[in-house]
Amino acid sequence: MPELPEIEIIKRGLKPFEKGIIKEVEASDPDIFTPPLSPGKVVDFLQGEKLDYFDRYGKYLLINMDGSWLIFHPRMSGKVWNQNEPPEKPDRVKLVLEFTDPDLNRLYFTSMRRFTRFYWCASKDYSNHEKLNSLGPDPLKDNYNREALESSFKGRRAGLKALLMDQSFLAGIGNIYASEICFDIKIDPCRRANEIDDSERERLYRSIPRILKESISAGGSSLQAESSATTYRNTGGQTGSYTHQHRVYGREGKQCLECSSPIKKIKFSGRSTYFCPSCQE
Repeated sequence: MPELPEIEIIKRGLKPFEKGIIKEVEASDPDIFTPPLSPGKVVDFLQGEKLDYFDRYGKYLLINMDGSWLIFHPRMSGKVWNQNEPPEKPDRVKLVLEFTDPDLNRLYFTSMRRFTRFYWCASKDYSNHEKLNSLGPDPLKDNYNREALESSFKGRRAGLKALLMDQSFLAGIGNIYASEICFDIKIDPCRRANEIDDSERERLYRSIPRILKESISAGGSSLQAESSATTYRNTGGQTGSYTHQHRVYGREGKQCLECSSPIKKIKFSGRSTYFCPSCQE
């Protein structure tokens, strides 16, 4: 699933479409449009509208049009393509936007699976939407600060990695970056949050945005083979290279880059968890 860095890269890739006016809309697959949206309604809502600007919160891409928002949640395999021809199968096109400006390509929103979702928010403040109002601070937004992190720790007994992946704690971190952050601060991912002391929380506070920004600079993480329809791609169709900078994620049995011990993989809270048993005692 694309996490915060990958959605941020998609958002930045859509910058050329700001102020673009939608000429034609094609929509299919009613299962991915949530009320009040449907394939027919999304055509009514979008056709003739100007895309004012793009935003992101956590793992959600936000498209503003005259104070309302189209919210795109890629989930497992959703992508946005900036091109003039449909992407090759097995990617399935769910929404197509064509613009009045002939210099702009079409935007193809695709998903090989049916987990992708579109939501509509008629409020100028997208944080009021039911999918966003329960999310914790976004590590790359102004609501992320030392005090907010401290407050979120109160009463938490979950393991640190599970806590980092809890979207009510922080928005946007998933399995990849939770593992990488735990390694970066040299803490066992299974260690309970209420056992983490002040100095460790300070390291965590600084590590989270730094690791996410590192990934953004490297184009994000693409885990599967380039031929896979589920692998992450940016709007230009390129895969991300941060996978090659992972310290632990996906490196089971390989030497730790810092101490040469073999990286271990365990199941923790139902997810594959990678860590160095020597560095993260």
